[in-house]
Amino acid sequence: MQFTKKLHPGIQSGAIDCSIRIWQQPRVKVGGRYRLGAGEVVVDDLQEILLDDVTPALARRSGFDDLDDLLATAKHGRGERVFLVAFHYEEDGAPSRPKGPKRPKGRPTAAQRKRKAPKTPAARRKLLVSLAEALPEAEVTGGQHLKFAVRKKTFGYYLCDHHGDGMIALCCKALAGEQQRLVSADPERFKVPDYLGARGWVSYRIDLDEVDWDVADALLRESYRLVAPKRLVTAMEAEG
Repeated sequence: MQFTKKLHPGIQSGAIDCSIRIWQQPRVKVGGRYRLGAGEVVVDDLQEILLDDVTPALARRSGFDDLDDLLATAKHGRGERVFLVAFHYEEDGAPSRPKGPKRPKGRPTAAQRKRKAPKTPAARRKLLVSLAEALPEAEVTGGQHLKFAVRKKTFGYYLCDHHGDGMIALCCKALAGEQQRLVSADPERFKVPDYLGARGWVSYRIDLDEVDWDVADALLRESYRLVAPKRLVTAMEAEG
């Protein structure tokens, strides 16, 4: 993953933490490490977005003065697909960021979720990760945002202030028609997410005063059921 030299100081200081790339196919992967100066750029998240989603604010966050400045360098070859790459910089010899919480022994029970009722964003993030990691062969990766996947198929995201929307939410794949039903029934808690909403995904806010963790757990499990191999779904259901 290459960057124009004028961006190096901002990347190395942490002021620049994302990049817009227009490729034919993704050229980086989450967790990939790419040499830059006396350290490495570590990819935390990779999302395909629309060109219309690239705002002036996102251009500035990427280290460019405006959209024209960004687009002059973002396109590679005959690429037409737009990708948002989130990353952080690690200097040689510096301790790596933790890979995330250790896999818990089991999924927190409904009683445990109700009793603990986490209030802080960090505690809620930790509980959501524990629910996702308890699913067979589920993997959690990312930085500010988290991706939940099984066998390289994504079944959910933890989104924190996604493109400046000011919300913290769980975003999951949903059955046909379920997105609209949920949003219509409770528009304060359920939202149609940017980009993924067109594919039927739905977001459930976990930053409100009261969060029903049974709902969050059910959303994760249903989304997992839609993408995981049948054998793993059977294992999930057997575990309860």
